[in-house]
Amino acid sequence: MNIVKIGALIKYERVKQNISIEKLAKGICSESVIRRTEAGERGADFFVLDMIVSRLGRSDNKVELMQDEKDYELYELREKLTGAIENKSYDKAAKLLADYETLADIESPLHLQFIKMIKGFISEEKYLDFVEADRSYYQALTLTLPEFSLEKLENYLLGENELKLLTLYLNNKEKLGENLLKTYGITILDYIERHFYDEEIKCNLYGRVSLIVGNSYIKNNRPDEALQVILKAEQMLTGNGLLLNISKLLENIIFISKNINTTLYQDYKKMRDALKDLYEEHGFEWNTKDINLLTGYKQRNVNIISEIVKQERVIRGISQQKLADDLDIDVKTISRIECGKAKPKRGTIQKILDYFNIEAETVESRIITDDFRLLDMEREIAKLTTFQKYGEAEHLFNELKQRIPLDNKKNRQYVEYMSALFDLRIRQCDVNEVADRLIKAFSIIRGEMGLDNVGRFVPSRAEAIIINGIAVCYEAIGETDKSIELLEKTVMAYERSKVNMKYRYIPLALLYVTLCSAYEETNRFEKAVQYADKTINYSISSLRGDFLGFLLEEKTYTLDRMTGDNTKSKSKYIQSYRIRCLMKASERQKAPLRRAFQKWYGEELK
Repeated sequence: MNIVKIGALIKYERVKQNISIEKLAKGICSESVIRRTEAGERGADFFVLDMIVSRLGRSDNKVELMQDEKDYELYELREKLTGAIENKSYDKAAKLLADYETLADIESPLHLQFIKMIKGFISEEKYLDFVEADRSYYQALTLTLPEFSLEKLENYLLGENELKLLTLYLNNKEKLGENLLKTYGITILDYIERHFYDEEIKCNLYGRVSLIVGNSYIKNNRPDEALQVILKAEQMLTGNGLLLNISKLLENIIFISKNINTTLYQDYKKMRDALKDLYEEHGFEWNTKDINLLTGYKQRNVNIISEIVKQERVIRGISQQKLADDLDIDVKTISRIECGKAKPKRGTIQKILDYFNIEAETVESRIITDDFRLLDMEREIAKLTTFQKYGEAEHLFNELKQRIPLDNKKNRQYVEYMSALFDLRIRQCDVNEVADRLIKAFSIIRGEMGLDNVGRFVPSRAEAIIINGIAVCYEAIGETDKSIELLEKTVMAYERSKVNMKYRYIPLALLYVTLCSAYEETNRFEKAVQYADKTINYSISSLRGDFLGFLLEEKTYTLDRMTGDNTKSKSKYIQSYRIRCLMKASERQKAPLRRAFQKWYGEELK
């Protein structure tokens, strides 16, 4: 999505919520930056845009901006910093923080806020200097929220990072003897529920804050209220496929419910044990320590300008010199962009994208719109299809289809793909016909030779999902080798990318799962088991639980086929089923295992 499109999104949402430019910009950028962004004249930088979207109560995962190398390096440094702190590697964190201060523009309030927040956390956790931590947190908070007052919380626009910082500040206050969380904890949770419209950002933030608030309630002998907020957080997270702080949430639910709700206690203990065993089998720590509010989760795909420019040029067989000549740009500029040594001007990058006929690629989204509600609908449709609720998904899709402009290539591709999917899943249309339709949908963006080039470029999320659909069709018509080859090429393209794989989870995990099933179907048992383990490890490290139950079931079934004996696998199928229950799998998803278990062992899975 180019700057015009993201500006339109911001303006639409701001006007709809009746938020002034002054209020939205306060503490993070000048008003003129937002005006220019909304007008499509010049964009704010990556971190400012992140905050603007977050303050509007929307998920920055919806606007996955294509980054330059410096932005990506800072983005990765933040992730490494919070990871080091979570592991209590404070010396490593101090070194990373020094690197961050060197690279970042510390005149920016957002970068300075992050630096002060980290310093406050280290003061609190490493040195137990709660006074210094209080000072650092407050300074960080007031950088973007000047003259902040808890009593006037509703008068402010707070983004996700500001709310995390506020919770850190209040939690540290408890260590200084000021029990403000007891008073303002629910106020903050209510703010999160009302202010954030996207489920992923809401459950992500609510989950972390609820644990801090819940612990405060436990200390103040209010177990019923603690259980209520923590249960709600767990259901929000697992309903969205997330494992963020899941071990701490489950342990708290079990601890609190043991004496006040026996049925709840027994159910959650079984589900906890199933997931905990899987963690331990795969070498992951079942972390029950106090949560780290700094650690977050981003569902976004990350795109780097240098990678996209180079791969598109190479695919078309164009030299750097020819590209430079055609665009009247110095060839050294092209070289520096591809090497990540230059941050291209917006006009330059737009010229390059236009040259390659890449439509609106500075934001990774499956549809192009200036209405966040339609992006919400698209995500809900994706979620319903994941849970195999195709009827509900198609009903919502038909509404969405009427509201998006079809003069845009991405929107046409999305409509063609989804229409083919529903014809396959609901109306059981001819699979060969559906495969042809999916290939045509793919070619809307990539051209007639697009599928032949798979493996030579990192596909967008939308492209990966269509490739997966084509592979599923190939397998259904007996061309499994062709399906596997297509999947393997796509997976290799992702794995060769310089972008951290955790930012590619949604498309990559789907491809891994389909590949795992294809290997099992063709009796490549060792490969199937290898990919099941690989995807379980990838999912847990990415804090996602969407496919864990299925993958454990697939691995167990493959091993049964290898040995010809399933008598020792009963406990594994029970473990798989309980993980599916924990992750809120639909009855349709659980039904095949229930039927098979009844047939194999003469018992009902509960």
